[in-house]
Amino acid sequence: MGKVAGVSKPPVWQLPAIIAGALAALGGLGTLAVHYATFATLPERVEAGEQKNVAQDESLNKLATIQDFWQKVYEQQQQATANAPQRQRLAQQTWQDPQTGTWWCCPFGDHCERSDSWFECD
Repeated sequence: MGKVAGVSKPPVWQLPAIIAGALAALGGLGTLAVHYATFATLPERVEAGEQKNVAQDESLNKLATIQDFWQKVYEQQQQATANAPQRQRLAQQTWQDPQTGTWWCCPFGDHCERSDSWFECD
């Protein structure tokens, strides 16, 4: 009476191992549940990342446009300096005579208030 055919109680010394095994199995199931939850939210996280990338791309495109603009300004300044006469590039002030159209220059370090400091630019 008390025994079911073919099933017997495990020895007492095996009980801790059986309990530890059951807890390990439950822990494994919990880990699987957490990983599945993470995997289930993956499409939303990918979509959010793509939207962030689009916003960053727009900012980078604006920066590239600004950089192109200032590069053109710089090139124009360099071209204007390269085309200017040598003495005029060293001048502190320039002035064009409205009657004759002649350009006059005053070099660095001179007192340009004096009329003898001015010379005709090359």
